[in-house]
Amino acid sequence: MRDKENSIKTLVEFGISRTQAKVYLTLAEKGTLTLRSASEHSGVGRPDTYRAMADLTKTGLIETILDSPTRYRAIKISDAIAILMGQKRREIMSLKEKSGKLLHQFEVKTEKHEADCETQFVIVPKGAACIKKRLLAIRNAESSFDCITSFKRFNQTLMLASDEIINAANRGVKIRFILDKFVMNKPLAKEFELFCRNTFCEVKFSVDRPRSVVAIFDKKEVQIAISEDGDLTQVPMLWSNNSVLVNICQHHFDASWLGESEIHNNILEELQFG
Repeated sequence: MRDKENSIKTLVEFGISRTQAKVYLTLAEKGTLTLRSASEHSGVGRPDTYRAMADLTKTGLIETILDSPTRYRAIKISDAIAILMGQKRREIMSLKEKSGKLLHQFEVKTEKHEADCETQFVIVPKGAACIKKRLLAIRNAESSFDCITSFKRFNQTLMLASDEIINAANRGVKIRFILDKFVMNKPLAKEFELFCRNTFCEVKFSVDRPRSVVAIFDKKEVQIAISEDGDLTQVPMLWSNNSVLVNICQHHFDASWLGESEIHNNILEELQFG
């Protein structure tokens, strides 16, 4: 009984009704049946069985045998699944096309709304939305990307956005990080080595451990993690293009940059101790 119920649920997930699934499985198990017999074996009322058979015939899952009385038989389960899978694929393709149009329509509206609002303070939720916002800012950076963060979160940033950061540096974006000094006890990641070897990427170390993430892009927008704890991907973020807040953050970064130890041009050697 449980196996049959699971079979019904599976067919329903393919897009047919529960009644249609029960009638089809009855025919698949019992063989060729009349409408009356199919109704009795499936436990479905005769009017509903008739409608289900009409729909299943239209879909191609059952065949009609011209006899007196008329009889019906199910096609092979493998053929039925192939038909239902084909329908699902077409539905998915149709949804993909419709969703593309919907996304384009609302992206245009969103861009217009953002352009209409000159100054913004936005809380970006943790997870995918936060990651997308950060990656987009790095991709769009034209002249500078300054960031104060812990070494742990710096590594998380590289894991998420190493390609975007290196590409930004390669197109001339000046990238500066202020980190807490960290004793490495394991091999450096390849992404970190690529970052350190790029002449447009600079790092300074702070005696005090940075308590949050502050990232400034082109001196025009700022992203601030609003929690001191947790992985970078699991922390909501404040995004703003407010000139006052951006200038405060930029001033703090520049003052910290000038006040910290000299730039480590050979960070790889510097960190590979302990």
